[in-house]
Amino acid sequence: YGQHGSPWEFNLRDIFRWCQLLKSDKGQINLKCAAKYADMLYTQRLRTDHDRLLIEERFRSHFGSESNQPNPKLEVTPNYVLVGTTLLERFSGTAHWSDIPTQGSEPDISQALLRPMEAVACCIRMNWPCLLVGPSSSGKTVLLKTLADNCNIHIETLAM
Repeated sequence: YGQHGSPWEFNLRDIFRWCQLLKSDKGQINLKCAAKYADMLYTQRLRTDHDRLLIEERFRSHFGSESNQPNPKLEVTPNYVLVGTTLLERFSGTAHWSDIPTQGSEPDISQALLRPMEAVACCIRMNWPCLLVGPSSSGKTVLLKTLADNCNIHIETLAM
């Protein structure tokens, strides 16, 4: 599996990142967290439904549980943005893009974008690079702009 858009390799770095995520979750290593982070690091990386089903079966065969994750919720408070269980601080200073109005309330965003948004937020929290890949109009820019707006951070995008 993983031939569409290949080469997709799962390597030692991915295993270490999975361990870092498990450790970062307030020290509570449990099956639910293991499944959530496996979904972020492995399942969402694959491009076809067939490949995602195969990797979910692999997870189930090793851990005896479903790796399917419900769509996370997006919550915005005056100080934080919570995407699923990933918490990001909202910028509140005036020196950074002070002429850009700040977002005040929760945005209207497709439920389908919340799983990848949580993965992006997790990469931001862990200070990891993140690569978004998908066809035109699949929501990549909307996801980034929505997350940036809610964190009160200005973002510039380039269409390639």
